Amino acid sequence: MILNHTDALRLGSRFVRAEWLLDLYRISPPVVAPGFSVGDKIVSGLGDRLYLDTLELAEHEGPLLGAVQVERLLVVAAPDAILLLTRDGEVIERLSGADGVPAGMRRIGRDSAGRLLVRGAHGDYSADLERMEWRHEVNPEVTWAEPVALPPGLHDRLVETYRGKGLPLERVLLDVHSGRILGAWGVYLVDAAAVLFLGLVLTGLWMWSRRPR
Repeated sequence: MILNHTDALRLGSRFVRAEWLLDLYRISPPVVAPGFSVGDKIVSGLGDRLYLDTLELAEHEGPLLGAVQVERLLVVAAPDAILLLTRDGEVIERLSGADGVPAGMRRIGRDSAGRLLVRGAHGDYSADLERMEWRHEVNPEVTWAEPVALPPGLHDRLVETYRGKGLPLERVLLDVHSGRILGAWGVYLVDAAAVLFLGLVLTGLWMWSRRPR
């Protein structure tokens, strides 16, 4: 009955957090990469997911190249795109090569005037984010974004958050129903139970047909 109403119960978007069950499915997070400090917040990457502190960003761009604060915006760089965020983690805009983002991005930073600087495959470029204009710079004075180690508490919360979105409840119910939650032998066990119930039905019908009339 529950499986017939998975959409209504939103079982596909509800995730298991029980550690023993996640271990049973061998759901382990990748190694947490160092983050980048932007004011009092930290932008970090875990696998193909990006986080602002423990908030998973709406856009998954990974891996993370760097993050800086430019005026009131948080600028997060991935290999092929730049995300412009509010301090609350809301994605304002996603910039790509079509918007002039230099190809082959390697790192980002700020110059002495506070402008965004990007180092690409063909040199350094400054960005006017209001006009969306890019300008090639020669030997600019740049403070590049440097990775920082994550505080232990943040690291543990990120791992917990990552694992908590790796196993939908719908999949667990399907595996329980089919026996796959116990591995290959679980499937055979469910098959044996089905044969047993079928045998009970058939023998019951046979006994009913032979009853005295």
